[in-house]
This record gives sequence, C-alpha cells and structure tokens, in this order.
Amino acid sequence: MTKRGVPMKIALIGYGKMGKLLHSLCLESGYEVVSIIDYAGDEYPKNIDKNSLNGAEVALEFTQPEGIVERIKQLAKCGVNVIVGTSGWYDRLAEVEAIALENKVGIMYSANFSIGMNIFFQAVDYMSKLMASMEKYDLYAYEEHHNMKKDKPSGTANYITAMIKKNDDNIAPEFKFEAIRAGKKPGTHVIGYDGDYDFIELKHLARDRSAFVSGAVKSAQWIKGKTGFYNFSNYFKEIFGIDE
Repeated sequence: MTKRGVPMKIALIGYGKMGKLLHSLCLESGYEVVSIIDYAGDEYPKNIDKNSLNGAEVALEFTQPEGIVERIKQLAKCGVNVIVGTSGWYDRLAEVEAIALENKVGIMYSANFSIGMNIFFQAVDYMSKLMASMEKYDLYAYEEHHNMKKDKPSGTANYITAMIKKNDDNIAPEFKFEAIRAGKKPGTHVIGYDGDYDFIELKHLARDRSAFVSGAVKSAQWIKGKTGFYNFSNYFKEIFGIDE
C-alpha cells in the first residue's frame, strides 16, 4: 500500500511459475496487479506499451535473458520503474544504467532477492576477505537446484564467485561452483574452506521459491518514485543499517 492507502499498481513481466508466485505475494502485500505481460501463452498481452501496462507504477521483470535489455528499455520509455529478477545479462549493466538515467526512472536488479540470501552474501563477503590471508585452506563451493532450472551454475552462484575472486587474488581464475540439478530441490548454496585441522562452511538453503522473490516484492515500494540504477543490496543495506 502507498502512504495514503491507495494500492500500488504493479505490472508482472513474465507469468510462469515465478510470475504467478509474484502475483500471489503482491496481493498479500496489498498491491494491485494491473498488468500481466506473458510471452508463453495467449491469455495476456505480449507487447509492452502504455495500454498493456495499464497505469502500472512498478514492473517486476522475471523472464529470460534473451531480449531483456529491450524489455527494460520499453518499460523505461513508458515511465515505469523496474525491478529485474532475470539474470544472465550483467555484461550490459552500463547500458541499462544509461537507460535509467535517460528516461528518469528507477531500475533495480539482483541475482537473488531473498533477504536470507543477502545476509548470506554479507557473510561470504566477510569470510572471503578474512580467508584471503590464510594458507593451507582449500576453497570449495557447490549448489543444488531442481531439475528444471536452466542455468548452470546459477546467477546467484556466479555472483558469489565474482565476490570471492574480488576479495582474494589467490583464487584460481577457473574456480566456479559445482552445480547439481535434481528432483525438486528449491535451492542450496554452500561455501567451504577445508584445512589441515578444521574446515569452515557457510550454507544457505531455501525452503521454497518464495524466498527468491520475497525481497523483490518488498522493494517495489522502495523503488517507486525513485530515479537511478540500483542493486537490491542498496535496499538491503538501507533497511539493515549497513554502511557501504
């Protein structure tokens, strides 16, 4: 809800499993879903324009990386702020930032919108900085996801890998997460350091898909009315009072 009690108007871009989950969470949050853009079926519009967006203030974009920048551009030209849950396009961050500035809208992205996972990110960031000066510890990392997940490793795993490599120059360039895809696992990420006398392990396990999108719904109110280019970590650090 907005401060005056008027429901915030949301557009859902993509209406697969994640889109339907977002729809449910938006309604639970008191938002009004005024537009659904779906590329898989024939029930909803496929084009993004003023008519199909129907007055939406914020769009939640959870689709596929193909065509993602063009979709963001179309939303921005319509004056709609955007939260992007799609990964696989981060080589074009500068281009999307320019879109936000040119159109005077707010755009937020993240590899993972889970509050718990972002706490995990903070823990991994801190631990990897400490371990950069330690010898005789072998780093390992693996993730587990359901058998329908397409990317391998996941966007979350790639984000964590980049974080660790930035903090520790000793990490081999070819280091990456081992990825398991099986059954109906919602998602597990593990980072470990194995030494001669002990090992240290950090683990995040999602109980269901809601964990991955809950933060996106929460941050919709935060991004409304803002201009600029943001990562979910900006919102996360603000609400937890974490200094940059």
